[in-house]
Amino acid sequence: MERDPSSTKILACWYLISNDWNCTRATLDCLTIKYNKSSLKKESFMSKKATIIAFKLNVRNKPTTIGSQILRVLPRDTIVEVEDMPQKADNIIWRRLRNSQEWIAEIDLSTGERFIQLSEISEPEPPPTDPQTWKVVVRRVNIRNVPSLNGDVVRTITFEDEIVLDNNTRHVGEKGWVWRKIVSDENTEEWVAEVNENTGFRLLERVVEREDIDDLVVSSNARVQTQGTQFILDGEPFRFVGANLREFAYYTRSDILPAATANDQDVQITALRQIGMRVVRLFAPHHRIDTATSIQLLKNALDKLHQANLLAIVTLTDALGVSGYNITEDRVRFHNQILGHVNKTTYFHEEGYRLFYLPFVERVVQSLRDHPAIFAWEIGNEFAIHPQPANSNDGNAFLAFHDTVSRRIRQLDPNHLITTGLVNTGHGTPAFHNAEDYARRLYSIPSIDFATVHFYQHMNNPNAAMADEEGRSLVDLRVVKSLGKPIIVEEFGSAIGNHNRVNFTAMKLNAWISSGAAGFMQWGFSATGRDIGVGDNQFGMDNYSSANTPIFDALVRLYRDWAKNLANG
Repeated sequence: MERDPSSTKILACWYLISNDWNCTRATLDCLTIKYNKSSLKKESFMSKKATIIAFKLNVRNKPTTIGSQILRVLPRDTIVEVEDMPQKADNIIWRRLRNSQEWIAEIDLSTGERFIQLSEISEPEPPPTDPQTWKVVVRRVNIRNVPSLNGDVVRTITFEDEIVLDNNTRHVGEKGWVWRKIVSDENTEEWVAEVNENTGFRLLERVVEREDIDDLVVSSNARVQTQGTQFILDGEPFRFVGANLREFAYYTRSDILPAATANDQDVQITALRQIGMRVVRLFAPHHRIDTATSIQLLKNALDKLHQANLLAIVTLTDALGVSGYNITEDRVRFHNQILGHVNKTTYFHEEGYRLFYLPFVERVVQSLRDHPAIFAWEIGNEFAIHPQPANSNDGNAFLAFHDTVSRRIRQLDPNHLITTGLVNTGHGTPAFHNAEDYARRLYSIPSIDFATVHFYQHMNNPNAAMADEEGRSLVDLRVVKSLGKPIIVEEFGSAIGNHNRVNFTAMKLNAWISSGAAGFMQWGFSATGRDIGVGDNQFGMDNYSSANTPIFDALVRLYRDWAKNLANG
């Protein structure tokens, strides 16, 4: 900055070079700020209008993601004024809200992701006066005769219904609910809640033309695509049985799997092919291994799968820190909840995932996006909100995480599907919220192509699934069918020691495939004949113990029959 000795003005100038904001006198853009001559207090400054284009945006007390406090959350399409004095920190450009000490992110320089859209503003703009079309983004919304939760319910509208609202009439009622008046030819007064300003929970979204929507869905050139609730592989409908081989990329690392060898990869592949299993799920990182080495190990594993005409769901991290298949820095800083789950405050609200996880995802996707063995990228294994209970802000942050990550993957690789890896959406649903509403919001994200569910046979009740996870998974099944997206049972296991393991597996295979699931995958598959540390001693399918071998052989026959049935349509 440079003081003009002939006046009380200070010239603040900047330009952008190599993503760096620098202060200089030789510039194309200069901003003049007036100061009071005696006190040098700021009197006025230029500002810009900022429209939130991210799913949601945190307002912080400092221009940084580290050590700052989240003051509130701005939902998509919110319009605010920001000062025209950007600051850079954490490789992010920040803007301060006008006449405040609050900050929002403008753009992430490392990824190019933009959170707000700036436009010039010379004077305060009046709100739009013409009626606007809005759509319902939850399962059901009540319309009332007055702008209050105590009003009479006149009628109900449901998901994706559109209504026309009067933008001149906006009322903030009790508990932070914002109400808008419905435009109607009838001689009645009707009101509907739009959003809760305290929590950011949104019932309605304004219908706008989004030019980038086509960029968020998988390319029509992709080998694997979706068509309604089914997959299309090489132009043909594709349903499958498959197996979880979580550790498959690390069989050659004796420091991680001392008993495994490269030959064991071949043994596993041979067994899968003999059964007719087509899709393998494997995990990309390990906390002891650097990113470059993980990518090479993953490529080697994908090469073997491709040679055998198998496809892979690549899981980009494990939310459970206890497994070890996590990103090194994430595991140290964020995996500190039950079973090593990530902390909801530091990881989702404060967006700690941007520090180490997202750069890892970017490197893996950029390195392997052209590999022919990839069936889908998976955001992570079993992300959930911890500590419980989850509130509305937690739920919104969880949605924003999936929206941000899936959009970034799609930007880098438009030719492969993207999924969540969730047990079910119940693990992100806020307490006292409608489960179907929340599942619909998550799986309506355009860059998420299909749903996953995980459930297991109960160890003490052989006729039921553990913790009613199957019951909660049925919510996701209903929702994604209504949205026209596929769903797979991505993890399933029968409990070792139960007398009806094969019958229970057969029953669940039949029930889910008959209900529309496009895939069914066994957990903890190990056909090596010895314990190499890759099975599951509670819910796996292995042949390395005399007690399990008869069950293994029976499950092989069951899955082989289903593989033939699915292949024949």
